Amino acid sequence: MPDHQPGAAGEQWYGAQEAARFLGVHRSTLNIAVRQGLIAPDQLTPGGHARFRRETLAAYRVHLTDSAATSREGVMAPARVLAEVAHLLTAPTKLEQVASAVVEGIRRALPGVDMCCVSVRSGDPADRNRMRLLAQHGFPHWIFTDYSRYRSMFRFATTTALQTLEAQFCEDATRDAVFSGTAHLFRSLRLGAYAVQPIMWNNEALGTIACIYQHAHPFDDAERTFLRGVADELASALQNSDQLQQLTSDLSHAQLLMRHALLLRADPTARVTFDDGNEQPETCGQVMGTLFQHLTGAREVCALGFGKDLPTSNLHLLDLACRACAGDEMAHDEWSENGVLYTGLGASVPLRRRLRAGVAAIWPGSRTALDADHALLVTFAGAYIVATEAC
Repeated sequence: MPDHQPGAAGEQWYGAQEAARFLGVHRSTLNIAVRQGLIAPDQLTPGGHARFRRETLAAYRVHLTDSAATSREGVMAPARVLAEVAHLLTAPTKLEQVASAVVEGIRRALPGVDMCCVSVRSGDPADRNRMRLLAQHGFPHWIFTDYSRYRSMFRFATTTALQTLEAQFCEDATRDAVFSGTAHLFRSLRLGAYAVQPIMWNNEALGTIACIYQHAHPFDDAERTFLRGVADELASALQNSDQLQQLTSDLSHAQLLMRHALLLRADPTARVTFDDGNEQPETCGQVMGTLFQHLTGAREVCALGFGKDLPTSNLHLLDLACRACAGDEMAHDEWSENGVLYTGLGASVPLRRRLRAGVAAIWPGSRTALDADHALLVTFAGAYIVATEAC
């Protein structure tokens, strides 16, 4: 129950657990919101525990309600796009179709993008930076011809991303340094900001995603995480582009996750039977978590920050999910319990501006393909959102 702070007659104060209950979220979700600066405690006790006034919580609850009311109009767009692309990968689909879906998804998830394209390396052994355009929106066609002509003479954000394996961001072209080739390429076009995200697989850049704004644009953590997520999904498509009829085990897992998510979205009361003959747990979120464990052999999985959370009492798992939400691209740990080695992984998922959710899983033993596990965790997050929407 809330208490009264001495000296402040009539004021109701809430500890973290009571505050989370007042907001209708899990305590871990509130902790994430505090760490990201979305809500500030009105007081910290000598022991470092957060305390909130009722007025502070009521104002934040209004913010959460307003955000939920507009979720169908774009608040959840980044996570939806990740789920849609993951679902697209579960069926034999031409690479160009996947790239087109990514371009259209980026335009929905990042309003204000004026130009966007997906390009891949052509595979020319004599010219490793030679690119093949898969899909684009907004670019004049001559810009790609000029890029091919000048990339050996000037430095571009695209070639830099391919060589350094790091995303390139410019938030204000009038203030920030712009690569000479990029500036030359846009000499007759308005350039305000750009993002170039490499598409990675096993420490190799397979291609890039480029987004251009004609006005200055600050890229927040959620937008950067979203671009990494779609790049991971494109990497899966690229690796299987020659044999899309034969899906890898990870893509098969993604197919089952999305199939169950869509089933639960259509009918939250539908019963799901797993391989061991047991029926589904109580909630849609628990169903998705149990399915992920069955598919991947994970000991436990959690989902925090989604509003409808899959909580955990495992401190290792909680730490991984919170670290991912705090900004780690991939939170990863190994530890031993009673002589048994465990591997944990956390992934961050953008939900709305400045707010991210986190998923994490623990497996017994070591893991040899962390990038693949990370991509599957991101897919699980998208399926989790789809499944819990109607529950």
